[in-house]
Amino acid sequence: MFSKYLFLESIYSANLGGETMEGAMRGTGGYGAGCWLCLSALLASAQAATDAAADDVTSSPPAQAWYQLPAPDQSDWSNSRKTGYARSLQVDLGEPSAVVTIPMLNLAVHVYPDTDKVSLERGVAWVAGTSAPGGSGNIAIAGHRDSYFRPLENITLDARIQVATREGDIEYRVSSISIVDALDTQPLLQTGESVITLITCHPFRYRGYAPDRYIVRAHRVEDTSMASRSGQFGSAQTSGHIIQNERE
Repeated sequence: MFSKYLFLESIYSANLGGETMEGAMRGTGGYGAGCWLCLSALLASAQAATDAAADDVTSSPPAQAWYQLPAPDQSDWSNSRKTGYARSLQVDLGEPSAVVTIPMLNLAVHVYPDTDKVSLERGVAWVAGTSAPGGSGNIAIAGHRDSYFRPLENITLDARIQVATREGDIEYRVSSISIVDALDTQPLLQTGESVITLITCHPFRYRGYAPDRYIVRAHRVEDTSMASRSGQFGSAQTSGHIIQNERE
């Protein structure tokens, strides 16, 4: 205790007289060695605290990317799609073009810019030739009926569909649901409105090659786009059997 008192007194004297710490310690006589040990312990403690703070920063989890999603719920997927998804994880597909979220279905899925096999095993795919996600016009998104897009069999009119891209988020509301022939390309045509068209095979539980396509069309909700990161409702322009249409 006495040596600590002399140590503090030495520092105080050094600050007043302009002496160096070493000189102040020498002025403590026989207690100089004890003072130096106190200083060493103090410096070691300070260094340990600095290292601990650095470790906290290093170990802190990185900020999540805008497209970060949890692993998909595969409880209603076919076995072949589960296998395909696991296989797709071996391939680096890079950053997705968008994330489509449908809250009423508890569905969130990455949209990839190619309709190749691995992209459709990992998520859903933007159909080339239609408007890009986040843009105006008709944005067509295709997915498998026995994986990510199986919940579409339960979607209803006015359901919200959110599309997130690097530039920001846009909300749509379902305006029609229809079934068309597999060779019908009309759902892919451009429109004068901002819409998103979700496409999957139909019937949902059919074994073998599905003869039809299930079409969910949603119109952009005007003036409700969310905060940026950097059309009005109408009847769907589809052929075939109309299941639900907001103007009926």
